[in-house]
Amino acid sequence: MSVYLSLGKDKQGNFHHIDSQKSGKGDLVCPFCYCPLIAVKSKIKADHFRHDGETCNESLNEIPQIPAWHHFHLNYPVK
Repeated sequence: MSVYLSLGKDKQGNFHHIDSQKSGKGDLVCPFCYCPLIAVKSKIKADHFRHDGETCNESLNEIPQIPAWHHFHLNYPVK
C-alpha cells in the first residue's frame, strides 16, 4: 500500500496539510529533508505532496515520524 506525504512545512516551521494547498509549486518543504514540495491534486490518486527533486528515504517509510506530532495524517489511495 502506498503512503503519500500529506504535510509540508513552511519557513516558520508550521505544518500545512495538502487540503489547504493549491496544485503546483509553493513555499512548503519536506519536513524530513527540507526539499521543496509540489502539491499534487489528482482525480486518480489521493492528493499529496511530491518532492521537487529526489524523494528522501524518511518520507518513503510506511509511517513517517514527524517530531512534535502525535498524529500523522495519512492519505490512502481510493480503490
